[in-house]
Amino acid sequence: MELYLRTMVLAEVDKAKTKHVNLKYQNVKDKVKRKIIELKYCPSQDMVADIITKVLG
Repeated sequence: MELYLRTMVLAEVDKAKTKHVNLKYQNVKDKVKRKIIELKYCPSQDMVADIITKVLG
């Protein structure tokens, strides 16, 4: 399975405020380590769904 990302930078954030995000991040990190998914860079202009999600922001 491939997971396309806009950025490959993973920044440190306040862990107390983002505990739920950290669990999701750790889950993805584990799946990458076990080679279940592969992270691939994809620029914003190439993302089809990006147009739809920008309206929601």
